[in-house]
Amino acid sequence: MAATRPTIDEIVGAFHRGTRRAHRLYKDWTGGKWLNTAPEYLLTTYVAESIGKLDGSHYVSLEYSASSTIARAGARGRGKLPRKMRPGGRVDLLIRNGRRAPRGVIEIKNRNSRFNRLKKDVERIETMLKRTSSLKFGAIGLYLHLRTTPNSPARDRVSTTLENLSTAFEEQTSDSVNWEPFPSRVKGDENDAWASFIAVAKR
Repeated sequence: MAATRPTIDEIVGAFHRGTRRAHRLYKDWTGGKWLNTAPEYLLTTYVAESIGKLDGSHYVSLEYSASSTIARAGARGRGKLPRKMRPGGRVDLLIRNGRRAPRGVIEIKNRNSRFNRLKKDVERIETMLKRTSSLKFGAIGLYLHLRTTPNSPARDRVSTTLENLSTAFEEQTSDSVNWEPFPSRVKGDENDAWASFIAVAKR
């Protein structure tokens, strides 16, 4: 009988829990600062911890070599790898199955809130999924924080941003890669609001 592994829904839930934990702890440590002012690796670390606690056979690595991910997934092939893969860089999170083969990659952002600023990560994930054998999914996870402006309350601004991101990722779906957005509920007060958002690509 094959070993069980975390489902996509479980990984999505773990991402949101890890983001909530990072948000809460960072505010406590700093006396009220929001997570978008923290180094991005702080969010990455708590998301990794949350995913690592899931039941099932899996491993989580941080800042893992993109070229090693591609090779271990069985997609190295001959010749140069596409530039869109950015093979000389690293993936924020690599999730491996019980046999240690790459199963999924997650890119983490704690300051981006616009889809056009995520295009390079979208292209990288799609290119990797189209080539690899063991890699089954990729994801982009975001922490969003916005403040109230004279024309718009913070919570409304975050809600609109989540809707725009969800629409953009749904429209990115193609015959070869399907994107599905998973926004959290909006949290905050009359001056500041935040949410977490993750979009998952599967082939």
